[in-house]
Amino acid sequence: VKQAEPTVAWAGQPLAYTILVTNTGNLTLHAVVTDTPPPSLSLPAVLTWTPTILPDETWRQTVAGDVAPGYGGLLTNVVRVAAEEGVSAVYTITTFSRYPALTVTKQVTPPVISPGEAVTYTLRVTNTGNISLTTFITDYLPAGVVPISGSRVLTWQVVLTAPQGTWTHRFVATSTQSYSGTLTNQVAVAAAEGASSSAAASSVVLFAPGLAAAKEVEPAVAPPGGLVTYTIRVTNTGNVVLHVTVSDTLPAGVGGGVLTWTPTIARGATWTQVVTATVNQAYSGTLTNQVQAVAIEGPSGSATAVSEARYAPGLQVGKTAAPLRLAPGDIVTYTLRVTNTGNISLTTAITDDLPSGVTATVALAWQTVIPVGRTWEEVFTATVQAEGHLENRVEAVAAEGVSGSDGVTIISLQACRNHPTAVTISKPNVDEFVTNTAYVFVATVTPSTATLPFTYTWQATDQGTVVHNRQGIVDTAPLIWLTPGEKWITVTVVNRCGIVVQDAVTIAIAGPQPPPPVPLGVEIHEPSVSGYFTGTAYTFTAWVTPITATLPLSYTWQATGQTTVVHVTAAISDAVAFTWPLTGSKRITVSVANGEASPASDSITITVQPITAPPPSWEVYLPLVLRNR
Repeated sequence: VKQAEPTVAWAGQPLAYTILVTNTGNLTLHAVVTDTPPPSLSLPAVLTWTPTILPDETWRQTVAGDVAPGYGGLLTNVVRVAAEEGVSAVYTITTFSRYPALTVTKQVTPPVISPGEAVTYTLRVTNTGNISLTTFITDYLPAGVVPISGSRVLTWQVVLTAPQGTWTHRFVATSTQSYSGTLTNQVAVAAAEGASSSAAASSVVLFAPGLAAAKEVEPAVAPPGGLVTYTIRVTNTGNVVLHVTVSDTLPAGVGGGVLTWTPTIARGATWTQVVTATVNQAYSGTLTNQVQAVAIEGPSGSATAVSEARYAPGLQVGKTAAPLRLAPGDIVTYTLRVTNTGNISLTTAITDDLPSGVTATVALAWQTVIPVGRTWEEVFTATVQAEGHLENRVEAVAAEGVSGSDGVTIISLQACRNHPTAVTISKPNVDEFVTNTAYVFVATVTPSTATLPFTYTWQATDQGTVVHNRQGIVDTAPLIWLTPGEKWITVTVVNRCGIVVQDAVTIAIAGPQPPPPVPLGVEIHEPSVSGYFTGTAYTFTAWVTPITATLPLSYTWQATGQTTVVHVTAAISDAVAFTWPLTGSKRITVSVANGEASPASDSITITVQPITAPPPSWEVYLPLVLRNR
């Protein structure tokens, strides 16, 4: 017999075994006792004793060792006894070793933040021992974060099962606006069963204030007495909120003085202020405006905008004609535009000089005052009598010292009398467009009286450009596509006078069509039997012709008194078995289809007879008479 104390061991703690050997016979025993302790116990691998044991006497031996630290599991000890007198015995005792252990990890994201930003902490506690643990988890928030629910110490109590029971928890903490440096967060875990561990995670709070100042002025040149508009922008380029004092020093030419604002600017935000000032009537020269921005948090910036106060007259002249190509006797419409591009009003004289062969019904001279930024416009018509290139110019002269002119040329030809107004593409009349097939597209010009000739330019997806010169209002283009997809077709038509009309269409090209299914024939072959009887299964086979029939094939079998059977197969034959319980005439039909409009079919008729016992065998005995002669 062997005993263990304690009956349940703990890793790193002592464990004692007591060996009891009793002589139950009537002879003195000369024994050899061999004890094999478990490997995880601090004892020799084998212990041996040689006691002499009298009848009814018990020999006792106690051995003790420490369970290996960190070991959890079964401890098996085997003792063997062998006596010279021929008797032996073996006894095994198994003890369980408890090992409480745990691991704890902590992670923080992101590793770098700005003041006032949040970090996410992830706690993970794992039971790495072999018994359940009642754990007490304490997290200590660093001084640089805002307390959670009014406390910097967070606690949880969790039971972790063995083995590998895991508790995971995430929480968010926000750094204070004024903190800069390292945030080190620690967590400690202790189990009631004796295991403990801790972990830490660190992040960095970077305090990096910054700002940028900018200033713009409009216009770059303003007249005395005019307005200038200053736009101030201060951008927070750092990672903390800025408390800024903005000072704008106005130039003396707009009255001088200092304007002040005290904005609070969030991270990444821009504060904008617009200031409008009037240039002194007597001032002429440079206007220099400066803005200064200083933040309590440390950064500062400045910007300067420079403009000019002076008179800057300017104008722009434009002239257009419609149509640009026409025939003698046609009417042309001219449009004149004069724009004041300067900073003072313009008192302007405008004259238009028509070419010889073009006459208007109105006087072609005007006097007008054009305010700053405004456009004067005049539209008039004229009759063209001559042929050729006819150029016309308009001139504008302002009393303030600026002038400008512009011209336009029209082409007058007798051949341009009837212009094309449109062209239409007609598609071929087909159900579907497919690859590798030629299709003819037709372009028709309207009106039919348009002056010839025309140049037709065809363009299409995946095609080269095709150009035809035609003495007609109709042109054709045969086109072939090798690939499927959406295709566009465009035709551009130009006459000798440069009049352009255009049309475009799109089509969808499909891939090559599969070949049509091969027409079918089918024949039912009967089983090789002398007759059909009730209660017997018979197999019928359908053979399809030709053997090149398009696959797959769908076979539909129907028979008197039977359920319809459908087989879909990639073979030119099919079989089905039928059994009839009743006698009579039976019709079997098979229908075969592969996509052809009319499926092939065949039918046969059989007669089912009742099963009868075979006729008995008869033996005939004839009398034999023998006679002597």
